[in-house]
Amino acid sequence: MSSRYAIYFSPADNSDLGMFGNTVLRRTACSYEEWENAAMPVRFADQAMWRKLITKPAHYGFHATIKAPFELASNTIEANFITTLKQFAATQAPISLAGLQPKRTQRYLALAFNSDQPIELKILAGQCVDLFEPFRAPLSEFDIKRRRETPLSNSQDAYLETYGYPYVHDEFNFHMTLSGAKLTNKRYFAWITDLYQTMVRDPGTLDRLCIFHQPDRGTPFVRLHEFVFQSDAQTVIEPDGLTVNQ
Repeated sequence: MSSRYAIYFSPADNSDLGMFGNTVLRRTACSYEEWENAAMPVRFADQAMWRKLITKPAHYGFHATIKAPFELASNTIEANFITTLKQFAATQAPISLAGLQPKRTQRYLALAFNSDQPIELKILAGQCVDLFEPFRAPLSEFDIKRRRETPLSNSQDAYLETYGYPYVHDEFNFHMTLSGAKLTNKRYFAWITDLYQTMVRDPGTLDRLCIFHQPDRGTPFVRLHEFVFQSDAQTVIEPDGLTVNQ
C-alpha cells in the first residue's frame, strides 16, 4: 500500500483548541515525536490507560475529517492536489465552532456540537468531498472490508462505494476524536471534560484546511501544509459551475 493523504481541519497549535488537543493526544500534528505540555493543569492519573485510550486518535493527529485518508490516483500529482486546496481555501470564510464540547458515544469520545452543527460546515465538507474526488484512487478490497467491520446503513455503504468513506454529505458529522473506538472510560471522560473547560476559553473558528500525509500505514499522519481561509463570505460551488458568496 502506498502513502495516503487527507484533508483535515487542524487548529493552530498555539490556539486554545490546538493546545487542548495536542495535550490530550500527547503529540503535535507536525511531528512524529511524543509531546508533553509542561503547563498542563493536571494529567490523567492512569498513565497506562491514557496511552491505550489515545493510541488510535494520536496516530492521526488532532483533527476533524473533511476528506478522509486516500491514496492519490495514478493520473494525478501531489503538486496539483496542493494547489487546488490552496485555491479552494482562499475562497472560504471562517466558521464558528462555538458549542463544541466533549461528548461520549457508543464508539468513541470526541469534541462535537452540543446542538445541530452549522450548515456552513456541511457545505464546506461536501464541497471538499466532491472537489477532491478526482484525486482519490479507488479503495482497495482491504480498506473496503475494514470499513465494513463497523455496521453501516444503506446510505453509508453507498457513500463508501462512491467516495471511499461512509460519512459524507448528509451523513457528515463534525467531530474531533479523543479516544479509540469502544474506549469510553468514564474517568477519562470526566477528566477530558474538566480539562476542556480549563484550557479552552473559546474554541474559535474553523479557519483553515490542512493536508496530512502518511508515508505508510504504520507511520502516524503529519501535517504537511495548512491553508488559512481568506474570504469574509463562504463561496458555494453550484452544480452548473457558478459560484455564490453567502
